[in-house]
Amino acid sequence: MTVTKELIDALSHIKMVVTDIDGTLMEEGQSDLPKEYFTQIQRLEKKGILFVPATGRSYDSAHKVFLPILDKIMFISDNGARVMKAGKTWSTNPIPYPLMLEMLQDVEAMPEFEAFASGPNIGYCTAGNEAFIQLLRVNYQLNVIPLEHISETLPEGEYFNISVYHPRDIQVGMENGYYDKWHAHNQVDAIRSGKLWMNMVKRGVDKGSALKAIMDKMDLKPEQVLVFGDNTNDMGMLSLVENSVAIGNAREEVKKCCKYVAKSCKENGVLEFLQLL
Repeated sequence: MTVTKELIDALSHIKMVVTDIDGTLMEEGQSDLPKEYFTQIQRLEKKGILFVPATGRSYDSAHKVFLPILDKIMFISDNGARVMKAGKTWSTNPIPYPLMLEMLQDVEAMPEFEAFASGPNIGYCTAGNEAFIQLLRVNYQLNVIPLEHISETLPEGEYFNISVYHPRDIQVGMENGYYDKWHAHNQVDAIRSGKLWMNMVKRGVDKGSALKAIMDKMDLKPEQVLVFGDNTNDMGMLSLVENSVAIGNAREEVKKCCKYVAKSCKENGVLEFLQLL
């Protein structure tokens, strides 16, 4: 990234910073954010700049990354299906329960694939794959209950998204018919959210729709919001603002839609931008 007068002038108007977590703030599946981020976020809060993590993770996982500053930030979680501020609900867009069961049944029918159903305070996965259960509990710090035959035993309730997982590359799920079926559905959508993950959310819900609602309610203009992302599920929110930043390790189509390209998440590209605000 080259620091120019144009960039400094653009950043002088910023009132909100929105950033993806996995692959953008940190490597996919991590939960330890470098402490310097907390210092910068607190500094920005004192300047009147709101920090908003926007992630495909459930709120149960995402908020634990930011516990030291939880009362100072806002969250877009579950790929836009849930928005929280200072630990309180701002908005939700749950998936109809019968569709949850149908989608989970399809995942169960696919070898190697796993699913996590995200509820308000707890989530569920299929019992049996201990490596996947440990990934959820240890890497993502999720409160998860394994169930036998999840598509038949999932408790009725409010669910915000299904995270579909493949241990090598979720692209497999985009080529075997599952993605095509649900991406074309009139009530839900399938969105790639990382190398290993796909998010299933209510139709019309994504990070962009959540961010637009926030911007409208807070009367923020496109030039007042700075957005960072790396994957295709970030493109909706990146397209809303004038100051869009693709992280260095972002997919090429994401880089093409952004005004700026930062260093990679391993090089703390987001942090470098925050220090300029």
